[in-house]
Amino acid sequence: MWLPTSVYAEPRAPGACRPDRRAALAQAADFDVLWHRIRDEYAYWDAKTTDWAAVRLRYRDQARNACDRDAFIAVLERTMESLYDNHAHLNVNLPSSTRLVPSGLDVWAEWRDGKAIVTQVRADSPAAQAGLRPGTEILAIQGVPVAQALATRLPEGLRTVDDPARQWALLALLAGRHDQPRRWTVRTGSEERDVAPDEHLWPTLPRVEGRRLEGDIGYVRINDLGAEETVGEFDAALAPLMDTRGLVLDLRNIAAGGNTEVAEPILGRFIAQTSGYQVIVPRGRPAWVRRVAVRPPRYDRPLVVLVGRWTASMGEGMAIGLDGMRRATLVGTRMAGLRGAVVTHTLPRHHFGFTFPFERLRHLDGTPREQFVPPVLVDELTAPGGEADPVLAAGLRVLEEQLRKERSAPSR
Repeated sequence: MWLPTSVYAEPRAPGACRPDRRAALAQAADFDVLWHRIRDEYAYWDAKTTDWAAVRLRYRDQARNACDRDAFIAVLERTMESLYDNHAHLNVNLPSSTRLVPSGLDVWAEWRDGKAIVTQVRADSPAAQAGLRPGTEILAIQGVPVAQALATRLPEGLRTVDDPARQWALLALLAGRHDQPRRWTVRTGSEERDVAPDEHLWPTLPRVEGRRLEGDIGYVRINDLGAEETVGEFDAALAPLMDTRGLVLDLRNIAAGGNTEVAEPILGRFIAQTSGYQVIVPRGRPAWVRRVAVRPPRYDRPLVVLVGRWTASMGEGMAIGLDGMRRATLVGTRMAGLRGAVVTHTLPRHHFGFTFPFERLRHLDGTPREQFVPPVLVDELTAPGGEADPVLAAGLRVLEEQLRKERSAPSR
């Protein structure tokens, strides 16, 4: 087993150093901007046990007395972590910062009967190359037993520690810090071993991939919903598949989210008329439905959409949109569960941004987006053995069943 090392950077000891008066005032003022903006605009206070007033009491003096910019950033990170919300973060990081979840995470684990059990591994990732798979138990992180590591990583300022806070802390530990190679002790079956997923092994992937599968089924995988070039590359991937019997659209690798300017033109290729696809719920204002326009030529054959824990943010919006418009069948696991639409504000003195959810988002049927479960739910822990990709296999079975029903339907 690895020898224990720190799993979380502790703040400097009080009095270790002091900023000059001007810097201290600037830091205190920017802390107040961040704290008040989140207090007034964060959309999910009712889902949190955070005592935001206590967070201010805990961290404002630390922010004011931070020795330098890096120490100030570290305090703001801990402040925002009190939300235990993976859609809330600073837009700047330090070498000691935790990687973002889910974009910087390659293994998803959950607490099952008091054990940290891997439920999903990101395809082609360092964790996958290190042999992690669903069902593996995480015993220790950086040499520290996982329960002990969790206790040091829970956010501060909570009235009570709830299950979402424990889950947030577990994923933060597995994502690890930028400056610290990840080292875990794991158990698969009866075998216990040490693994060290190598961050240098992340593959370079195209923004969009497309191919024709056996049985004349099209397959398109989107890896990037943030670049405007994705739209043209999606069109190029879909063009040779327009004559296929059906299509699999794989949204399982959109960990960084994306934006509507890229997602909506893609959605427009699958619909026959302008349609609503997602409900926006602003604070203090009436809800409204975001709509998407047709963009010819339309792909009108049966469509299956694959989703998973790395279907995040705008990827989740696309998925619930296609489901709500009844244009596709969703197959896979729960998605990333990122809450809401985000807003970014800039600190007036330090000039870096902070981002957090300010509007709730819902499926057309009213289900909160973060709670949506795909109609065809796949549990990779119990999936049939011998399937290299049980979600894709399930999706192909669904598509073939739809095509069979289409063939047997009476003609008009």
